[in-house]
Formats: sequence, C-alpha cells, structure tokens
Amino acid sequence: MTTTTKLRAEDLAALRAEIDEFNTAYADCLDDGDLNDWIGFFTPDCIYKVLPRENLEQNLPLAVIYAEGHGGLTDRVVGVTKTTVYRKRYLRHFITNTRIRSVAHDATGGDTVRAEANYQVLETLPGEYTKILNAGRYMDIFTRQGGALKLKERLCVYDSEMVPATIVYPL
Repeated sequence: MTTTTKLRAEDLAALRAEIDEFNTAYADCLDDGDLNDWIGFFTPDCIYKVLPRENLEQNLPLAVIYAEGHGGLTDRVVGVTKTTVYRKRYLRHFITNTRIRSVAHDATGGDTVRAEANYQVLETLPGEYTKILNAGRYMDIFTRQGGALKLKERLCVYDSEMVPATIVYPL
C-alpha cells in the first residue's frame, strides 16, 4: 500500500534542496564527461528517455534516447565513448526551478518522490560559439536506496520540435 504525504514546509524545502544538490552533482558529472559515474545516479531498473514535448502530450512512445536499466545506460555510455565518432565538445548543464509534485511512502518505508525541474544544456565545439543544445524539463521519479536519492525514471522532455543531430551525450 502506498500513501501520499503532504509535507511540512521545512521538510519540503529540505527535500527540494536535496534534489537540487542531486541535480548539481548530476550536471557536474555530465559536464566533466564522467559517463560511467552517470549510471550511478539511477536505480538498476530505471527508465531514461529524451523525448519531445509533442510526443509526451500526445502519448506517443518515440524517444530520441531510450534506455532501460543499468544495462541500457551502459549501452549508451559505450556508444558515446567507444563506438560513435563525433567532434570534441564541451557541455554545461543548468538545472533550475525544482518543483516537488508528490511524495509517497510505501509499507517498507521507501519514499517515491515525483519532481520536475527546468534544464538547459549549452554546447561548445572548439573554435565555435557556444549554442543552446537543448532545453526543456526533467520529469523525475526519485526513490531512496541506501539513504541516497536515485532516479527511478528521468524523462528529459525538450521543448523544440526539432533536435540537432548532435545529441551525443545524455542530457
């Protein structure tokens, strides 16, 4: 049985701060190119998708990037680091406006937190101007494992109908 809880203002603020810290570490990991460490932000049975807002709103399943579980994330990392040929690039993630949508507790004492945050990813290729690579919102389901937040699901829902062919790294 799962129950949804209304948090006190100070508990909500603490949870929002914890998610902000999580997202800061997540951004640092991707910006530094530590893709093997990126997998550790997720539960072993996670879902990770990058999809357009239009597909989400129309309940269409197509995603630009889709990974299930650590195996799917590992496949993405191997694809980026070992098999794909692309120009060197630098990324900067900006994650803001965290919103807690719901918190639920199950009988085993586990928390499930639904949260959203806006994101923007800048991309710089050497010798070129920095450009906005992608922008949208994260729609997340967090759970606790070993006392730490982990992503059970991260949907990266981008606003543009078009996406550049250069989405190589996870968002």
